[in-house]
Amino acid sequence: MKIGITTYFNIKNYGSALQAFAMRHFLMQNGHNAVFLSIKEQHPLDNLLHKLHVAFVTVIKCALNKEARKTQREINNLKQTSTSVITTEVKELFSRFEEKFLPSINIGRRALKRRAHSEEFGAFICGSDQIWSPLSVHLSGFKFLNFAPKSKRIAYAPSFGVSKIPSYNKKFVKKKIADIDDISVREFEGAQIVKQLINKDVPVLLDPTMLLTGAQWRKIYRENVSSSQSEQYVLCYFFDEPSLEIVSKIIEFAHFKKLKIKVLSSSNKTFIANGAEFVNAGPMEFMELADNAQYVFTNSFHGCVFSVLFNKKFIAFGRNHSEAVKQTSRIETLLKRIGAQESFYKSDLDDFVFTDTESFDRIIEPLRLASSEYLINCLKKRSV
Repeated sequence: MKIGITTYFNIKNYGSALQAFAMRHFLMQNGHNAVFLSIKEQHPLDNLLHKLHVAFVTVIKCALNKEARKTQREINNLKQTSTSVITTEVKELFSRFEEKFLPSINIGRRALKRRAHSEEFGAFICGSDQIWSPLSVHLSGFKFLNFAPKSKRIAYAPSFGVSKIPSYNKKFVKKKIADIDDISVREFEGAQIVKQLINKDVPVLLDPTMLLTGAQWRKIYRENVSSSQSEQYVLCYFFDEPSLEIVSKIIEFAHFKKLKIKVLSSSNKTFIANGAEFVNAGPMEFMELADNAQYVFTNSFHGCVFSVLFNKKFIAFGRNHSEAVKQTSRIETLLKRIGAQESFYKSDLDDFVFTDTESFDRIIEPLRLASSEYLINCLKKRSV
């Protein structure tokens, strides 16, 4: 069966790229053909009309809703103050990964709807990643599969990334999720949101990256990367610049353990100024670095995920975001499921607390089985 996937797959983010890879890999292993969908209007007029629509909706909502104005300002401020810098080498590594592993269709909205209603596709899956984030003032129905017949729609572990839906998007989200019969989510808070909006109990499933075992991921990256990690180190993967307190504690910890420090963001200037090594890495190289690290320090959800899959001792951190755009629920759900809540760093603690990694595989395996069975059963209903 041919399956269309809507998710974040072509952005320069390790987690997004690898969860997309994992979803397609899982579907292919189960006998399906899968392709990613990307909206790209072929006609200038269609593109112009869509831009005008987005602008109109944004202006109206901001004019009428104080919460929308506030959140839009915070999102704009985050974009302006973001210190993330992607080097040319990293961009090239991502591009090669996408070309090799993430086949996609660029298509306009009207053309996609025609093809979705034909016999070409048997099903469409939205998820995972934060494709259902409700923070933007204008939301696209594309990530809710609004172009496809209802009978072909499957939501596999999409993330809202927040604990509640902003008032300016609540009606829109409620309508869109009500039109999907097979819904699952990635976080406990996401399940609560669905229950509140449409009074439906939905399963909380694993991120697609966790449908594969650590051993499977290790085999995949080793087939694509020549290992070059001969030294012992701690890996730091932060989306923003950590506080001086956090940086100092990690440096002190690494020195005490006689370990080097490697960072995946060239914007982590305080680390680099104190002798850390910045590493250019694509998705495959990221997995190799995580797998060979002695310890991992990260505020990335997928940084935590691969630490779990590779049985690494790790510490998770929150991000320097305001309450409105905070994104910690996904990390909190993961840590709760594996019994590693103490590995979420609290500034009032004196020392880092690492969870025993021996229990990770035992805890994850039944969750992996349940998540796999859910998706397989959803597809079986559409292949009859």
